Amino acid sequence: MLPIDYREYRPKLNAMFKALACPARRRVLKELAHDIESPTEIAATVGVSPPTVIHHIRVLREAGLVEPNFCDETPAVDRAALEALIHYLRGIG
Repeated sequence: MLPIDYREYRPKLNAMFKALACPARRRVLKELAHDIESPTEIAATVGVSPPTVIHHIRVLREAGLVEPNFCDETPAVDRAALEALIHYLRGIG
């Protein structure tokens, strides 16, 4: 695996942190990370409606935290983006 160039994520950091400021959105991201793919399944777990889940996924995608899986349109967590956030946070600690 090639090392991640975290510099490419710098312009997106504010959008990522803003997207993650919402507790429900963090729960949606967690469910996506655990391969729960259906908005209905995520909605049941998170406690919001499926349209709300779809909205949260769109915000996460716009922030660069989720990328679509073009084979079946199922969103996937962008693990490199999460690593970039972790790298940034470790640098300020």
